[in-house]
Amino acid sequence: MENPFKYGGIVRGPYFANRRNEMNELKREMLNLNRVFLVSPRRFGKTCLLFNLIEMLERETMACAYIDLNAFPDIKSFATALTGFTVRALETNKDKLLRMLAGFQKLRPKVSVDPDGNITAGLELAVAEKDALSALLEGLRHTEKLAAKKKKKLVIIIDEFSDLDKFNGQTIEKALRSEIQKQTHIGYIFSGSEQSTMLAMARDRTRAFYKLGRIMELGRTKDVITDPHHPYAQALIAAVPIPDPAYKRPIPKIKGEVAQPIDPPPGCRFQTRCLQVMDVCRDTQPQLKEVKPGHAVACHLY
Repeated sequence: MENPFKYGGIVRGPYFANRRNEMNELKREMLNLNRVFLVSPRRFGKTCLLFNLIEMLERETMACAYIDLNAFPDIKSFATALTGFTVRALETNKDKLLRMLAGFQKLRPKVSVDPDGNITAGLELAVAEKDALSALLEGLRHTEKLAAKKKKKLVIIIDEFSDLDKFNGQTIEKALRSEIQKQTHIGYIFSGSEQSTMLAMARDRTRAFYKLGRIMELGRTKDVITDPHHPYAQALIAAVPIPDPAYKRPIPKIKGEVAQPIDPPPGCRFQTRCLQVMDVCRDTQPQLKEVKPGHAVACHLY
C-alpha cells in the first residue's frame, strides 16, 4: 500500500489539507491586491500553503512571483532575482522580455544558453554594489508599469521576509515602503517564521512597515480545532457535524450580513455577524495576541 502522507517537500493537491479557510482568506486578500504579513513557526505548512495559493490564484488568471529571501545573501542578488521573477511572471514571450529588460538602467539583461540550445534571460547588476537598493526599486517600478500595461494583477510573495534584517533592514524597509505604497496593480504576502521580528515590523510605530498590511498567523491545526478562541472559529467548529446521533451540542445562531471583501467595514471583519461584538470591534481592527504558546488570536475579547 502506498503511503498516503508526504514529507520533506512541497505538498500539493489531495495531499495538502486542513488549510482551506486560510487559503480562501488569502485568496480574498490577494484578489483585492492587499498586503498581508503571514506569520508562522517552521513546520506549520506555511510554504506549502503559499505554493497551493499560487496555483489557486493562477486559475483566477493572476500572475504570481515567489521568492525565498533565505536564498539571497545580499541586496544585489535579491534585487536581480526579485525583478527577474516578477517580470517573467508578467511576460512570457522571450523576445519581448529581452527588449523590456534592455530598458533598465541599473540592471542589465543576462542571456545564457544551455547545452540543448534553450535560451534563458536573467538580470545582473549594472551599477556598483552600493547602488543595489536603487536597482531593486527600479525593478519594482518597472514591474508596476508592466502590470498596468498588461492590465494584469500580480501577487509578489516574499518568503522568510524576517531575513530582511540581514540587508540593513531599517534602510531597505523605508525604501521598499516608499515604492510599495504607490503601487496599485500588485499585492504582497510577506511571510516569515521569526514571529517577534515579523510582528515588530508590522506593529512597531517606529518601523517603516507599520500598518502597511494586515497580520495573519498560522497556528497548529489541532489547537484551532480543539480549542478555538475567536468567535468565528468557535462557530465554524461548532457547526461541524458529529457522527453520533445521540450527541447534542448547541450551535451558535449566527445572523447578519457577511462583510464584503471588496468594501470591508472598519474594525473586525466578523463584527457584522459576531454574537459578542463590542463598540471597539466596529472601529478598531484587532491585532494578533498570543493567548497561549503557539496559539494567537485577533480578537478584542483577549
